[in-house]
Order: sequence, then C-alpha cells, then structure tokens
Amino acid sequence: MNVNMQLEKRSSKIAEAVVDVVNDADGPVTLLQVEREVPGFAMDGLPAWYFAFHRAGGDGFVWGGMTEAGEAALRKIIYGREVAIQFVTPLPYLLDGGACYLDRDDWLPIMLLPARAANIDGPKFLARLSPQCLEDTLARPPSDKRAKSRLLTPRPLRFAADYFSVGDPRNRFSALLVRAAAA
Repeated sequence: MNVNMQLEKRSSKIAEAVVDVVNDADGPVTLLQVEREVPGFAMDGLPAWYFAFHRAGGDGFVWGGMTEAGEAALRKIIYGREVAIQFVTPLPYLLDGGACYLDRDDWLPIMLLPARAANIDGPKFLARLSPQCLEDTLARPPSDKRAKSRLLTPRPLRFAADYFSVGDPRNRFSALLVRAAAA
C-alpha cells in the first residue's frame, strides 16, 4: 500500500471518529475535545499540521498541532459537509481547559456541530451563524458566492453554543472575559 493510500485510510478513520464524537454530543464540540477523544487526530511533536480558511484578506488560522491525517480528516468533514461549523468567541475553549491560540490575531475559533444544526449551506461548508451574522450575510450585495448559499432550517440540538457565537449580542460579556484572560 503506498503512502497516499495509507494517509487516506487513516484520515477516513479519523474523520469517521470525529463525526461520531460530534453526533454523539448532539451539540457543539471544541477541537480540544476532538484532540482528547479521537486517537491520531493530534500530535505533540513536529512536524505538525494546521488547518486554515483561505480568505481574501489573508488566511484565518483555525487549529494546529494535528497529524497529517488529522488535518486531512478535518478538511474532509468540513468541506464534505459532514459537520457544520460555528464561529465562536474563544470562551468555549477557555471553559474547555485551554487558552489555545489567544495570542494569535488570525485565530478563528470554531466549534463543530452535527450537520443538521446548520442554518446556512454556504459555497464551501455548512455553518450555524448567529442571527446577526446571518442577516449581515444575506444583506450583502449579490455575489457568486452568496448566490451559491442557501438558508436551512436547523433541527434542535441537545446543547447549543449560540451564546458564544460570533455576532450574537448575548456574548459581549464573554468577549470582555476573554480579553481579561489574555492580558
């Protein structure tokens, strides 16, 4: 078996395990939790892999310290729409036991949710946006990307992270806590 086939096999196994963790939680899962619960996802040494969203203004760093198969699995489940993502404040990561990447200006903290929790099917992935972010997204002038997006009706979850969602007015207090913790 060649190296690419071995990587594909390992990443498929990790991807399946991550989706199982997310679906079993029936709510949002931090990437810290994924690290703890999915063997082969993360690594302590080098070389380590990272995942980022490529944007016009520069890459948005999402997570690092992964194995090559872990990064491939994360990419596979996000872009394959097997899970939904939710952009959140750093507070869920602080509550989950790690300061993570508070020192990085380009960090985009996300949580993974079951695909059925998404409220928008974007051009690249499923997402659960706060009502304000969803409204802002739909209010933008039409573009090719927005034309490829469609609204979804999210199904209920056992737990939700909407209070931590970027753009949710209820999380202003949590943003102050995060700034204080980073200082």
